[in-house]
Amino acid sequence: MSQSTIEALPDFCFYSRSGLRIVLLPKSLRRIGARCFQNCGRLETADLSRCPNLTTIGAGAFGHCSLSDVSLPVKDLTEMGDSCFLGCGVANLDLVNCRKLTALGSWTFSNCVSLVSIRLPPSLRRVGAGCFAYCTKLKSAAFGEVVEWGEDPFVGCRFEELTFLGGHGSLLGGRVFPGCARLWSMTVSLCGRRTWPLGGPL
Repeated sequence: MSQSTIEALPDFCFYSRSGLRIVLLPKSLRRIGARCFQNCGRLETADLSRCPNLTTIGAGAFGHCSLSDVSLPVKDLTEMGDSCFLGCGVANLDLVNCRKLTALGSWTFSNCVSLVSIRLPPSLRRVGAGCFAYCTKLKSAAFGEVVEWGEDPFVGCRFEELTFLGGHGSLLGGRVFPGCARLWSMTVSLCGRRTWPLGGPL
């Protein structure tokens, strides 16, 4: 498929294909449909860096795969649908070069129990409900100028430190931190860098 000129993979295109292990996608690809690779239980590698024109990863596209390696330095990516990496095995994600990505959908990375670190782009403004829920190995993360939070984005996480680099005082409102029993330190950079020790778990 890596040599084809296809621009879109339809919804449910490879749904529950148990034999898939590695996916090499074509340079021409612009859209991955909803649940395209969902429940491909043996799928371990998806190289999306080969798709410079990719703009959309549909809802549930890679949900419940065994992905341990995802390459996502895609500069034109603008949409990651709800639950698109739900329950995957990926340990490290680097989205910092996805500079047109402004929102993460609800439950995008929830139940990624092997996720240790994630790098997010400075363009990110919205994090959906339950986005990182039950990512039990994720201990720290840095966010830019996120101004809209869905409910319980970190429920069930074990964060020890969170860093916010934006200048928006409203970003800490709402149900953002319930269930983060180990969160002891928060760094917020408004007109500089300042750290607030929380004095105990939230």
